[in-house]
Amino acid sequence: MLKVLKNSYLVVSSLALITLGSPVLAADQESIAPQSFPAGEDPSSEMTDQQEDAAPVPVLKAGPKLHKLEEYTAGLLSGLEPHQAEYIYKIRQEFGVIRSVQVIRSDIEAAVKSCGERNPDLQEEITARFQNWNDQILPKLAVADVALKDAIQRQNFRPTVRVTMLLDHVQAAFEERDAKLNKVPVTTHEACKSLMDSMDLTEKQLKDLMDQTTTELKAMSADPEKTAEVNTEDKKVSDSAE
Repeated sequence: MLKVLKNSYLVVSSLALITLGSPVLAADQESIAPQSFPAGEDPSSEMTDQQEDAAPVPVLKAGPKLHKLEEYTAGLLSGLEPHQAEYIYKIRQEFGVIRSVQVIRSDIEAAVKSCGERNPDLQEEITARFQNWNDQILPKLAVADVALKDAIQRQNFRPTVRVTMLLDHVQAAFEERDAKLNKVPVTTHEACKSLMDSMDLTEKQLKDLMDQTTTELKAMSADPEKTAEVNTEDKKVSDSAE
């Protein structure tokens, strides 16, 4: 059976400090979106699950957009205090999380479409389930996006337009990487049924991830003393939980 979302959202080492996925999704990535291969590579439909599990993760070379991103980031951070640089990196990281969920949503939509086309008996049910799933995810994405924009506005050590340009460079680097991948949507009845069955879990995971992202963005402070207070409170909560 085709393994879906197996390699699409693993952290790519060349995109340092950009979150491409979340550990919370790792256990269920195989059931929620298309598998990816380097462009031009023809994945064998005859591969067994064991062979697919043993297949190496594609290694993608850094392109000019990634180099441009790193150059721009270095210039943007030059001269900043450590807590200010950390604030900018946090914005860049949280943008990566939001962007990952957006792409996962799009890939699941494509997988649902392909499942309906190849499996007419599942089309109505899987389409309706995705619509409900989508109605839960989109509002969470919108709230997180607002929190991201607010976090950019709260800092005053770099012009808003320059921080926004950083995210434009991050987006370009993602798109450059994505262009090297050939996403193969699921089509078998078994894989499509698995995709549909996984939506309850992935809906909760992605909603929780977006809630966490929104909370972290709202808690960000350009004031190092306030950041230290938040970290102290977080540690107290963690210690009490143990």
